[in-house]
Amino acid sequence: MGRFDYVIDTGLKWANGQGSKRAKTDHIQIHHTVGVYDTPAQIAALHKRKITVDKHKGIGYTWIISRDGKVYKGRDMHYGHGGVKDSITNKANQRSVAIALSGDMRQKGLPTAAQLDMAVQLARDCMEEFGVPASQVLGHNEIPLYSGGKATGKFYPTLCPSLDMREFRALLVSGKTTERRNLRLTAKPYMRGSDVTDLQRLLLVHGFDPKGLDGFFGVDTDAALR
Repeated sequence: MGRFDYVIDTGLKWANGQGSKRAKTDHIQIHHTVGVYDTPAQIAALHKRKITVDKHKGIGYTWIISRDGKVYKGRDMHYGHGGVKDSITNKANQRSVAIALSGDMRQKGLPTAAQLDMAVQLARDCMEEFGVPASQVLGHNEIPLYSGGKATGKFYPTLCPSLDMREFRALLVSGKTTERRNLRLTAKPYMRGSDVTDLQRLLLVHGFDPKGLDGFFGVDTDAALR
């Protein structure tokens, strides 16, 4: 299994390209969308609006996480994105990837448990992929502003992502999932997390081979459990 195999390709078209590939990745941005984008059709509509109305290249985020915990592809993860204003953030979009949670995180019940759990998993995978520490997983409102090439000491003037980023970063390093789950075989994307790895390790101890400790609850783990 690949690190990002759970990401669902939305098939977005980029008539004018996605810009330039990043030379480095020194942080990960967390956003919320405010509007609801839980399906490929809704994401395609947002992508089209960004092109036709806002005159952007397309959707600004690298990934969008739906309220039911699915991860949808936006921009290619090796390209710059459009999460914040590059002109006042020392080209922050060219130094990061952008994870967006679908919906307004100021509303009661958001993020959902499934959504938060997947946000933690995706952020951890990005940390591993790009060698970024948890301290550099930043909310939109934590992106520093620059003037004349020097940091001003001010931060992005927005409430986005309306999450407690200190708690979110604590989850990234805790090695725990955000909820207790009933682990089971599902249609792709498979369940994934440290709790699955713990189960696989326990199966091995008792002589049942799940074919690896990859953290994915796939057909081999299901067979070993049964």
